[in-house]
Amino acid sequence: TLTRPVNILVLGTIVLNTDLPNAPPKARGEHFAEIEDNLNGLSDAMLLIRFDPATKKVAVLSIPRDSRVNIQGIGNTKINFANYAGGAALSARTVSQVLGDIPFDRYIRVNVNGFGKIIDALEGGDVYVPKRMKYQDDSQRLYINLNAGQQKLDGKKAIQYMRFRHDDLGDIGRVQRQQAFFRAFVEQKIKPE
Repeated sequence: TLTRPVNILVLGTIVLNTDLPNAPPKARGEHFAEIEDNLNGLSDAMLLIRFDPATKKVAVLSIPRDSRVNIQGIGNTKINFANYAGGAALSARTVSQVLGDIPFDRYIRVNVNGFGKIIDALEGGDVYVPKRMKYQDDSQRLYINLNAGQQKLDGKKAIQYMRFRHDDLGDIGRVQRQQAFFRAFVEQKIKPE
């Protein structure tokens, strides 16, 4: 039983071979290969999860990855660079500073493929996809192809849903979809029974 609020920082990372230090330049026609087991890339999804025993609620705050902040030892840049520059500890310090020095009790890092495996292990989640989502980026081998409507998303489709950002809202739309997915997933999967 919690006796005080608990704050957890969740970092969703993706690492491409071109992101690594001393990476050779990509040759024409080559794709960016994803490094599946690496957590040290840019954190393209950042969530503060707060468990509050007084209100008996869980609150989730998304931090837009392109937020310009001062990262200790780095200077002014996008907040998602903190994980790449100094891991989860530097990300937690940076987010804490931005949010008024709130303390973090824990942090969790998961790469995009690990996230898909978690969703598959929990047998997917039912989500309403508000419109047709189609996008192709051959350089990253990122292919998004989802129809509109209520559907059960497995890990691969959940990744597509949460990575799509090619609409009028760009990254903010992606953050909204991440929140919608997590909200639906929590309601469906985290129940006492």
